[in-house]
Amino acid sequence: MLGVMIAMSLASGLVAGVFYGFSDFIMRSLRAVPEGAAAMVSINRVILRSSFVPLLIGLGPLALALAAWAYWAGGSLWAVAAGVIYAFGVVGVTIVGNVPLNNRLDRAADPATVWADYLARWTPLNTLRTVAAAAASLCYLQAALAIAGQAVT
Repeated sequence: MLGVMIAMSLASGLVAGVFYGFSDFIMRSLRAVPEGAAAMVSINRVILRSSFVPLLIGLGPLALALAAWAYWAGGSLWAVAAGVIYAFGVVGVTIVGNVPLNNRLDRAADPATVWADYLARWTPLNTLRTVAAAAASLCYLQAALAIAGQAVT
C-alpha cells in the first residue's frame, strides 16, 4: 500500500502542477492577446486527446476506492481525506464547473464574445482544482508516511 500512496501523491501532484500553470501564467498570457479565446478553444480540444484527461479523471474513482478501503480497513484517515478531496475538489469541480465553461466557449460562434465571462469564472474554478489536487497530494504523502510508520495517522 505504501507504493500506491506514493504513486497517488505523485499523480495528484502532477495534476496540481498542470492546473497551477494555467492559473498562474497561462490564463494571464491568453488574456493579454487578442487570439486568447481561440487559443483556449484549441488547448481544450487538444487536451481531450492527451494523456492528461485519463490521468485527471481516472484518479477520481481510484481515489474514492482507496478512501473506502482505508476507511473500512482502518487505514490512514489521510488516505480517506485525500480521496474525498480529489474526487470532489478536482473531478467534481472539473465536471460541474470547468467542462461546461469549456463547452460554452467551444460552441460560441465567436469565442471572443464570451471570453471575459469565461476568464472570470474558469480561472477561480481552476485555482480551486489546483488547491484540491495539491492538498490531495500532500494527504497521500502523509498517508504513505503513516503506513511507513513515520507519522501519526
